[in-house]
Amino acid sequence: MLLTGTPRGSFGFEFSPELQDDDATLAVHQVALENIADAIELAADTESPEDLSDSIPTTVIQPLTRLFQTLSRYDAELRLAFPTSRSRTIAAATIKAASERLTRTIEQNDVQFAGTFRGLTRETGCFDFVRDDEVLITGFASDELTEDDMERIDSLTNHPCRVSLQETQVQKAGKTQTSYLLVNAIKAPE
Repeated sequence: MLLTGTPRGSFGFEFSPELQDDDATLAVHQVALENIADAIELAADTESPEDLSDSIPTTVIQPLTRLFQTLSRYDAELRLAFPTSRSRTIAAATIKAASERLTRTIEQNDVQFAGTFRGLTRETGCFDFVRDDEVLITGFASDELTEDDMERIDSLTNHPCRVSLQETQVQKAGKTQTSYLLVNAIKAPE
C-alpha cells in the first residue's frame, strides 16, 4: 500500500471484510486482522527481535520490517483498535527503536540454487531440495504459489532443477538461524 498526498495530522484505515452469507468467512477475517495486530505489537515490544522468528512466520517478518521502517521514517505512531477489545497505541519512539532492531537483526535475500528437487508435501507446504554441492535445503512453499504452480513444482520431484527461494537469516544468541521459503522451481535445461 502506498499513500501519497496525505494531509498532515491523523488519519486512519478501517479494514472491514465484505459481508458474506457465510459467518465463518467473517470470523476468519476477524482472526486474521487480530493476528496482524498482535504481530505488530509483538515486534514493537520485543527487545530481542531474534525471538520473533519463534512467534511470527518468517514470511511476515520482512513486510513487518518494511512497515516499521516506513512508519519510523515519518515519525508516525500507530493505533490499533477493535470493537471487541481495548485499543492499542504504539508510540513513534517505540516504532523507531523496533525498526532499528529489526533491520539490524533480520536479513532477507532472494537466492537461487541448482540441484535436485526432492519433494513437496501439499498439505503442509514443506519442501526438500538438494543443492548440487549436496547441501539439503528444507523449508515451506510460498502462500503466493497457486495450485497449478504446486502441481508443476511437485512434478519436478527427483529431477534436476533450479529453485528461487527467499532466505531469512536471524541472528540468535550469536548464531545465524536460516529458513527458506520456496518462491518458484523450474526444470534445469538439458
